Amino acid sequence: MPEKYNICGLLVDDRPAVRFSFSKEEKFYDPLHEYSRNFHNGENIPLSFTGSGALDDDYAIIIAECGLPERPYVITHIQVPPPGGVTASAPRSDLERFAVDYMAGALQELNCPSAES
Repeated sequence: MPEKYNICGLLVDDRPAVRFSFSKEEKFYDPLHEYSRNFHNGENIPLSFTGSGALDDDYAIIIAECGLPERPYVITHIQVPPPGGVTASAPRSDLERFAVDYMAGALQELNCPSAES
């Protein structure tokens, strides 16, 4: 697990489809407030695990409790191309569902005690 963000991208037909970053976090905060400059029409995401999430049309952030001393929280940023990109016709709900499923899977893979709740 990186101390600071690792960034990974996914190409579809040689065009950017999604970009991820993932990292541990020492403190818990509201991403909609903390990253307000990244959201143009942001809203909170309901989560099935302990955490806080936010998204708009092309960007999602989720911070979740992991519960381990070496990684109290984990955070992911997920960005899809701007309008006109590969996902221009994808609804916001698809990004929300993907981001929540991605973080839930990451919590399990990292053996976070919070994933067992």
